[in-house]
Amino acid sequence: MSAIEIIPIRSEQSLSKFFRDDLGNKDEFLYRGQSNSDWELIASFDRNTNGNLVSRQESFDVFFEGFRRRYMMRYSDELSKDQLVSLAQHYGLLTRLLDWTDKPYIALFFACTSPTAPRSSALYRLNRSLMTEKISDTDFSFVNAATSANIRLNNQFGFLLRNTSNFESFEKYLESRNDIGVPLLTKYILSRNTTNNVKKNLNQMGINYSSLFDGLEYLTKELNASLAME
Repeated sequence: MSAIEIIPIRSEQSLSKFFRDDLGNKDEFLYRGQSNSDWELIASFDRNTNGNLVSRQESFDVFFEGFRRRYMMRYSDELSKDQLVSLAQHYGLLTRLLDWTDKPYIALFFACTSPTAPRSSALYRLNRSLMTEKISDTDFSFVNAATSANIRLNNQFGFLLRNTSNFESFEKYLESRNDIGVPLLTKYILSRNTTNNVKKNLNQMGINYSSLFDGLEYLTKELNASLAME
């Protein structure tokens, strides 16, 4: 049995059923939303660079050092490297970390936010207990990057996955692991008609740009987006 299970969701009723069934297992899973179902689970820096694990990490270390120097000239925070990488990522820097959350509705928000969304988006569910049991930290591991300075990570109840394998994407890695034997990752493919009313419903739940991000620009972005919901 493959370590990846793919399930299409073609109606709002099916999507609602998924959430009803899944919320009872809220401590077992992590979630990620992507606005294009064709995209693989690849960290933003790796998506924009080439090479093997060693060369990608070396390139990132040089790239990140430029941010670290400029940051330390302006701020006096005592942050670890992982905390600083996470902070930079949540303000737009390309990094080698992949965002997850333990709140499925927040992941759904990110699956449905693109104004030029393709025919389908994706909602991923990762079984974290199986992850701990089946996957070595030398390949993929979660980073302890919690800090009060990272408001966006905290608002999004975020977890960050680091890739130290020789595979560019998490899916490619799991496809190579025939020994796992059970679905560790589930990919729900959401057709566009399934998510037509999702953003309006999420907004009524208090899940929107201004609640997930800090900064005045996201308050204005949320107000602008509300025009499309009317």
